[in-house]
Amino acid sequence: MLNKLQLTRDHFVEVMRDWPERILLLLSIRTLLQNPDFNPNKAKFSQHTFHWDVTPEGVDILERLCCANHFNLISEQYVQRTFEYHKDLLTACVNRYTLQKGDIENFPVHVIEAMLDEQVKQGNKRDAEVFQRYAMASTSSGGFMWSDSEQGHPFWEAVIKYRRFGLIPENNVYIHQELMREYTQELMQGEHQPWKHWEFKHYTDSEWQTLKFAPEWCMFYDYRKTPFEPEPSTIKHTACVPLHVYTSAPPWQTEYYVIDAHAQGGMYGTVWYNTSSDMFALENGLAFVTEAAAKDAVRAMKLKDIK
Repeated sequence: MLNKLQLTRDHFVEVMRDWPERILLLLSIRTLLQNPDFNPNKAKFSQHTFHWDVTPEGVDILERLCCANHFNLISEQYVQRTFEYHKDLLTACVNRYTLQKGDIENFPVHVIEAMLDEQVKQGNKRDAEVFQRYAMASTSSGGFMWSDSEQGHPFWEAVIKYRRFGLIPENNVYIHQELMREYTQELMQGEHQPWKHWEFKHYTDSEWQTLKFAPEWCMFYDYRKTPFEPEPSTIKHTACVPLHVYTSAPPWQTEYYVIDAHAQGGMYGTVWYNTSSDMFALENGLAFVTEAAAKDAVRAMKLKDIK
């Protein structure tokens, strides 16, 4: 029965290997349903690879099964029905852990599938073992030539050699989609030159550069918002304890913290949009750089009130 999931007894911890196959299959099904990313090539199935209390069998049955070896509690017909009911999801799990081996062990399944598609396009049979032996296998080795593909050599070099898997969309999600959405929101909220607070670099580089104009969202470049580190001139210290407080407006959409006697805990976190409330906090020395600084200020004020 284990061949339904392309498993052998070696995929289970040693203490379970002489158990009936139907029992091993049931326990592996419960593991995969709770953790679809479980890879038996990296870890062994055991009684502890899933939560007993959220299974149809329940803690009582599984305890008698796994701890007292009462295998007669589970019939082969029951396990077969369970497998058939969840067959589609289990098949997806099998595809995942049978593909992710060897040199492509850490490749996402949808990337491996794209490699297999290109392998077939260039006249070779669909065979994941070719890439499991060597991810960059060429046509003569059973794989495919990057330069002969529709996407071209730079594309597959980035994906396979440099592991830039986001170049191949999963569920039609473009590699920069979330960043593009964030950038667009800044424009819609009135920021006229948001690129001034964004950086870019080629995926093979380590140094980030500030954008000079709107990003082109090239697939071979990484983008990010410029990490904000307050300049010394924008920070002052309170009289009671050293605390970081903004004395000039921080960059657009910077997170900061405001002291407010009416807020829970005496402070709250917010985002800088250059609104009237932002300016009020800034002008009155209530805009703190960190949550810890704001909390320290609240405590300091409470101590002052007590005295």
